[in-house]
Order: sequence, then C-alpha cells, then structure tokens
Amino acid sequence: MEVKAGETTVGKSHSGAERAPFGGKGAGRLYLGIDIGSISSDVVVFDSERRVHWSDYSRTFGEPMETVRRQLGTVFEEIAPG
Repeated sequence: MEVKAGETTVGKSHSGAERAPFGGKGAGRLYLGIDIGSISSDVVVFDSERRVHWSDYSRTFGEPMETVRRQLGTVFEEIAPG
C-alpha cells in the first residue's frame, strides 16, 4: 500500500479496533493524546474508560508541527468542544 501525505486512518483506531460511538456535546469528559515523532504523528481522543472516540495516524514527511495542526483542526471539526 502506498502512503500519501496527509493520509489518515478514519473509522478505526490506529490498532485497528473499532471506535466507540461519540455521543455529541455534553457526552462527558474526553481526553486528547498527542504523539509527535520524526516519521509520524498520532492523535487520539478517548474517555475515562479508555474507549477511543477518534484517532488519526499520519506520516509527517518532515513537517511534524504542520501535520499536528491539521490533525487537531480535523478533530475539533468532528468533535466540537463544548
């Protein structure tokens, strides 16, 4: 499989496990985890029971900060804080 810049894993967590359904605004406290490396960046949103609600794995292609900015923009579009 060829990986392209900005390609993400949507619908499943990085481990391949199905994501927990997101209950929308007021659904409870969520936590954000970020792992930035020289090759890739992982962003995950999970709840207090460690159920993954959103995750993204992206290759950084030498631009780790821009990659994380894009990932965070996407997570805040899909899971609006409030």
